[in-house]
Amino acid sequence: MSGRFGLWTVVLLLQPVGLSAQAALTGIVREDSSKTPVAGVEVVIQALNKKSTTDSAGRFALGGLAHGTHSVVVRAIGYRPIALRAYLVTNDTLEVELKITRAPVVLPPLEVTATAIPRGLETFEERRTSGIGQFIDWTSLRRQEHRRTSDLFREISGVRVRYNRFGQPILVSSRGDCPMQVFLDGLAIFKPAAGSASPPSIDLWSIADLDAIEVYRGPAETPMQLGGTGGNCGTVVLWTRRH
Repeated sequence: MSGRFGLWTVVLLLQPVGLSAQAALTGIVREDSSKTPVAGVEVVIQALNKKSTTDSAGRFALGGLAHGTHSVVVRAIGYRPIALRAYLVTNDTLEVELKITRAPVVLPPLEVTATAIPRGLETFEERRTSGIGQFIDWTSLRRQEHRRTSDLFREISGVRVRYNRFGQPILVSSRGDCPMQVFLDGLAIFKPAAGSASPPSIDLWSIADLDAIEVYRGPAETPMQLGGTGGNCGTVVLWTRRH
């Protein structure tokens, strides 16, 4: 036995079985010491992305295999894995009996990583876990406090910074050049609509004043609780600093 896998010599018994011009590998896996069939053992041909798991009788079956030599890995938690090469013949089933040996399972030291989510940002963290949208958290914002908030948004995909007639930077969608709706700490402070007030200057809030930012580029990304017609041009959620 060498390396991680022990290469076993197995007695291979050929039994002709018609399988539509394909080969099959079947057999039983037993525990070496007790000869008891072992359930839950994986028999894997990684090159073909094929896998079978032994049943309560220790049996497995892999069908639809090509003619030729295949590398097979046999593995189960608590047992030493083994590797073998099986030569398969078209329209034949190769039946094998394999024996695996128990091995102690050495678990790595338990590593606990604590993530301190600032109070009030649980909703931000839940939406970030969904993977839809763009998220900037407090750790990133703390490193960028020397910048203007509008400069930060210039680097965010799907967002453009445009200046209103007073020379103030506002956020618009890069798709439709229309104002994005803005939420502050979960409450809507701007929703684009006919006759509505002008979008707020994004530089009203410095990066030092913020703990997190969410950006959704359009209605397809905007979460339901932030949706409605106001989200047609995208949504920005600002979370003010609380720690």
